[in-house]
Amino acid sequence: MLTNSQNIILKDQLTQNDIDHLIKKWDLDPTIFTYPNSSIEVARFIPIDSNKLKNGHLLVSFDLLSNDLPIEQELIPIFTIFDQNHLFIGTTRSLSELKPQENIIETIFQSLCIQIKHLHAELVTIKQKIDHLDQAARRTTKTKELKK
Repeated sequence: MLTNSQNIILKDQLTQNDIDHLIKKWDLDPTIFTYPNSSIEVARFIPIDSNKLKNGHLLVSFDLLSNDLPIEQELIPIFTIFDQNHLFIGTTRSLSELKPQENIIETIFQSLCIQIKHLHAELVTIKQKIDHLDQAARRTTKTKELKK
């Protein structure tokens, strides 16, 4: 666990026990966490019905790890549950770069910026691989079609 204050909880390495505790504590629908460590989780931003959170919302976004695994294993869901007074950000992997900020919105924004940074870095790496393969193919085949 990275941070656990009354208002902000940042939790990495989520276990089923952690999820069960959060569901009870904040009166959450258990289906929110159907696939907590899978790329088949659905990205979404929806209001949630809870007796403990006023006007609560759920944001499920994705982070992209860079460790030469298949893309299905590199994409990990990040669960952000919040209302005006409470924030939970959690994942089954690491949130080591995420630090609590002055307020809930700034912490959410930082989390999203970190995810964007990871996605961008991985896309740059993929582009470099594609460019390398493209150049090799152009040298090898010398066809006009590849040069378009």
